[in-house]
Amino acid sequence: MSVEMKLDKVMIAPETKIPCVILKNKDTVLPIWIGIAEATSILAKLDNAEIARPLSHDLMKNILDVLAVRVKKVEVTDIKENTYYSLIYFEKDGKEITIDARPSDAIALAVRVNVPIMVSDEVIKKTKEEIPTNLRNMSKEDVYKEILEQMDPQDFKYKM
Repeated sequence: MSVEMKLDKVMIAPETKIPCVILKNKDTVLPIWIGIAEATSILAKLDNAEIARPLSHDLMKNILDVLAVRVKKVEVTDIKENTYYSLIYFEKDGKEITIDARPSDAIALAVRVNVPIMVSDEVIKKTKEEIPTNLRNMSKEDVYKEILEQMDPQDFKYKM
């Protein structure tokens, strides 16, 4: 069994400087730590940012559209040793297909195709229902600033 949750916000844990998404419904708040690239991708879509070239999750959506594959939902299915697991549910020609994915990628795709983000009851039981005290609310500008400060210009050099 699973419950639908909404993406409430993307924020940075101030002590660790690690981005996280906050999923929320009327009963539960669930933080999931993610990578910088995924945080940037999610924020770009939420902000309807004009990006000259498709990001990876935009490319994924475009490929699915061309192949006539519909995303039905994403689900955070488990947590083991502080690592979250998720599935993306697709439909092609009336057949359901599920694919393992990192929650950050599943969520980034979900916001692009506007499908439900589900969380299993098991994950909710295994996690605390409050945002840890080391997290604080940050403006989107502060989140972007933190992400940019963590990036290394060497990461953008073309390597052969």
